Amino acid sequence: MTNPRLTPIIAIAVALAAVCFGLSNPGAVNAVPSQMSHEMSGTVRRIDSQTVTIVTSGASKPEVFAWNSKDTKFFRDGAPTTIDSLRVGTYVQIRCSHPLIGSGPLLYRVSWRTSASPGK
Repeated sequence: MTNPRLTPIIAIAVALAAVCFGLSNPGAVNAVPSQMSHEMSGTVRRIDSQTVTIVTSGASKPEVFAWNSKDTKFFRDGAPTTIDSLRVGTYVQIRCSHPLIGSGPLLYRVSWRTSASPGK
């Protein structure tokens, strides 16, 4: 036997759960700072509109990192900047995430110091 008062409450709870699940966008798998993220450093070898190729310290082969204007932040001498100020040959510190599904690693922070920066 079911309680007639509980039936509408259960229906509301199921509807609310469905709305919450739908708003959570379970299909999106974003590479953002997570447990799969780490820091590295290396020298920039190539820059294009979607990737930065870096030879990381201690590696012999370059690695291609994806970047995008939404998730990736660039810092020159500690101040926010854009990808346009990054040059091939620059030594950078990076933070990246490796998504479980999909593309290669995504950069979410790239920082470097210029030789003219104070305190270097």
